[in-house]
Amino acid sequence: MDIQVFTNERLKFARFYYSEAVKPFKSIIGLIEDEQPPYVPVYDESGEPQFIYEWVQAKDGIEAVGLASVSMLSSALQLYMNGWLDREEERPGVRLVKRKGNNGWFHALKDAIEHHGVDFTQCPIDVDVLEQMVLARNRTQHSDDITSNSVRHLRKDLNKFQSHVFVSPSDVAIVNSGNTFSWVRVYVDESTFNNVADTLEVFCTWLEKQHWT
Repeated sequence: MDIQVFTNERLKFARFYYSEAVKPFKSIIGLIEDEQPPYVPVYDESGEPQFIYEWVQAKDGIEAVGLASVSMLSSALQLYMNGWLDREEERPGVRLVKRKGNNGWFHALKDAIEHHGVDFTQCPIDVDVLEQMVLARNRTQHSDDITSNSVRHLRKDLNKFQSHVFVSPSDVAIVNSGNTFSWVRVYVDESTFNNVADTLEVFCTWLEKQHWT
């Protein structure tokens, strides 16, 4: 089975899903900010921003699409790495390697692949980006704040990395301060999503070559 072909199809769908799913939310935000129907302001002496609830909901919608799309990427990575090992270990005389560990599936699968002779120091991408992607996906599945639609990072996850992929530019100062009492949301915009999808595709292409060498 050509697992890379199927992986690329998953990445293609994730890109399609993201680009199409954010459109209605972006449209709402644009209509509100341009004061277009049905979001035409009416006279109001309160001075409160009109349609702020709808604007926030649309922003949350874009954020939710980003988180869902990252989950698709994480799933594609896990399936590809398992598929790579399945194929490798079907070879005569190749010993099966443990695929579970205390540090999560990504490290367990990476260690298993390394056992079969792959040198990740030669990988053309920053493998930390993939780990951050997996951790971001995990946070979407284990949200712990009922008061917000946003998902926040765990401090221990942030402390693992020198640079952070899924952090808003406005939150970088909070991360660098080391303030354990301030929460930092898992942030995915269009540029972040596309860059991570491209990184994952390059990684799978490189790892595919390692199987055939």
